[in-house]
Amino acid sequence: MTTQPHITCIGIATVDVITEVSKDFLKAHDIPFGATALVDAHKLGYLLESMQHPQLTCGGSSANVACGLGLQGLRTDFLGSIGSDTYGTVFRNGFKPYHVEFRAIVTHDHPTSTCLCFVTPDKERSFAASMSTAGYVLSPHDLPALPDSDNEFICIETNTTAMPQGCSLEESVFSGVLIKYGHTNIRIFVGLNDREVMETSRSLMRDALTCPNVTIMGNLGELLVLFDVHDMAIAFQKAQESGRDFIITNGADGVYIITRHNIEHIPVEPISANEIVDTIGAGDQFAAGFIGAIAQNKSMREAVQAGIEAATRILKEVGGRPAVE
Repeated sequence: MTTQPHITCIGIATVDVITEVSKDFLKAHDIPFGATALVDAHKLGYLLESMQHPQLTCGGSSANVACGLGLQGLRTDFLGSIGSDTYGTVFRNGFKPYHVEFRAIVTHDHPTSTCLCFVTPDKERSFAASMSTAGYVLSPHDLPALPDSDNEFICIETNTTAMPQGCSLEESVFSGVLIKYGHTNIRIFVGLNDREVMETSRSLMRDALTCPNVTIMGNLGELLVLFDVHDMAIAFQKAQESGRDFIITNGADGVYIITRHNIEHIPVEPISANEIVDTIGAGDQFAAGFIGAIAQNKSMREAVQAGIEAATRILKEVGGRPAVE
């Protein structure tokens, strides 16, 4: 009897704190536009106090993906670490509407991670976060034993290259995933979700390309960072030379499927700016739509279309997780 697909998502467990700001606010507080500022706990607290009418929502890239997968009725787990505090409880409870199993690692020594999300009038989002929090306590020893099966899938994000805090790249959760699952029948989807972290872990991210069961997902800017180039054609060439499959989004320009022998462009239907609430989680829900379709034996093209539909929906909602009806 064929077993049902099972997806394990691994990444940062964080509560998003979302507010609208001007670009002048970002400049005044040294927060890079459209990117992530890594700050100490003191500055994170100061920024939190500066936020006007913030909204709280559970976040984290792989956690958002897990919720999108769970909403599709797929058996989904999330592995992450939280503190024994109120935010930790908020994060844990956030999975309940999505029927996602939370494999929680709980620490009493660090507060649950929070990510401050600043949305500017153009709907772009910029972030501030601190690594001195519980989300970065996760270690390779926490990785679960999974059956070596083609019905097992793993989704892992860039932030895991910095877990646990202060580790070398070789000691990170990301490296542990490659060692433990990288040459099995388990399919691994690597999300290129944080350019700043990628710049310091580029060599390890490229190591993932030596694993035959890895698919890389991200946007064009992240792909350029991965290969340390500034030209799309060169980045695509390097992606093809790696022999791995790449799914690369480029906003309104659409999505590119890059394989060893082919590059296919899938256009997207334009969305009115008035319909867009914010761009938080667009890439995460694209990934959820894509991975969910692949887990259900859809073609790459069909999976991209499912990803586009999921991303389009989340652009019209607040936060990075789809609304539960």
